[in-house]
Amino acid sequence: MDPFTVLADPLRRQVVELLAEGPVTAGDIAARFPVTRPAVSRHLRVLREAGLVESAVRGQHRVYTLRRAELAELDRWLDRFRPLTSPADAPPAAGSAPTAGPGAPAARSS
Repeated sequence: MDPFTVLADPLRRQVVELLAEGPVTAGDIAARFPVTRPAVSRHLRVLREAGLVESAVRGQHRVYTLRRAELAELDRWLDRFRPLTSPADAPPAAGSAPTAGPGAPAARSS
């Protein structure tokens, strides 16, 4: 399964975001979501089979780690859209005065 399809699921995206912060045990991952442990296990299996995460047994725990290199295909696809915003789409910088558009009253000088 390709990363685009796998990451279409919101819970799997949240798991990837969580793992971006560092390795996490399966139990800790399951505790963060309002679904059953078997459901989280299925999502983790899909992520593992897609090559986006890897797991290792440490003692009695299974620890999951994000495989960042596997996100390269997704990153290359996103490159087609960069910059993701055009200057017209960008919000005004903090503290800057809004620019007057056509038909707006002129700024008053004192």
